[in-house]
Amino acid sequence: MRMLGGGAQGQVFICRIDGINGVFADKRATVKNNDMLAQKKMNEMLNEYLVARNLIHKNLIEYKYFMRKYDIHTLKHEFHIVMELVHGIDMEKYLDTIGRPKNIERVKAVGS
Repeated sequence: MRMLGGGAQGQVFICRIDGINGVFADKRATVKNNDMLAQKKMNEMLNEYLVARNLIHKNLIEYKYFMRKYDIHTLKHEFHIVMELVHGIDMEKYLDTIGRPKNIERVKAVGS
């Protein structure tokens, strides 16, 4: 797996899933030795997934799966949101290229 990027919310990797054709983006977060923080992170990511999975639009990434994993030996929690992989540049680079919108009408035009 190759890492595409990351930040405060986690890291994003390119992934494949056994038995399913295609390549996906795996947004993942890891919490070790802290059950309270793990519960908070799981709630954040699960809520993101539950809202986004039902948003269908040509300009939105399709959310596919939510997964969680816990290793009792390392006390490590992992949370994954698997979503459609779109090739291109990230939003920050895109906005740097085209310029930051000065008004809401320009932002609305992207979604239409």
